[in-house]
Amino acid sequence: MRELLGDMLLEQGQPAAALKEYEVSLKNAPNRLRGYYGAAKSAEAVGEKKKAKGYFAQLAKLTRTADGDRAELREMKQYLAAK
Repeated sequence: MRELLGDMLLEQGQPAAALKEYEVSLKNAPNRLRGYYGAAKSAEAVGEKKKAKGYFAQLAKLTRTADGDRAELREMKQYLAAK
């Protein structure tokens, strides 16, 4: 539920509030793709580059053996390659 709330807050232009929700969600349900991705996007939007990179790195670790072509994974790879 907190991931969905984070999605809604991020969509409404409230990335700081969204980041808090994603972080609580990750404590309660660790290692969720959507949680790491949302936290990374929220952190990036509020200018917390170190935190964003950390969440994208966790997402990369979680999906290192994934063979799908999800938009989230493409964006993560682009972000980490540029930093």
